[in-house]
Amino acid sequence: MRDGDKEDLYRLVLKWLSNDGWWSEKYVRDCIQSAHLGRPDGVLVTSENQWMLRQYRNAVSPSADQLIEEARKFTEVQDVA
Repeated sequence: MRDGDKEDLYRLVLKWLSNDGWWSEKYVRDCIQSAHLGRPDGVLVTSENQWMLRQYRNAVSPSADQLIEEARKFTEVQDVA
């Protein structure tokens, strides 16, 4: 997975998580896991962004928890830079 695509995915996941509490972290995690299994929810994960989640699953990890954790670490690195 290209670094630019990974960064775009991290930003997308962070956007979902920081949506003023609209979606719980559990819901986001479930949506990511469903996308990994080929079942996009159609709200967060759509046919337009599902490819990033599947690419992450295939190239990095199938763990939704790991994706969320890496997205948060990405934010910390961006805040320092």
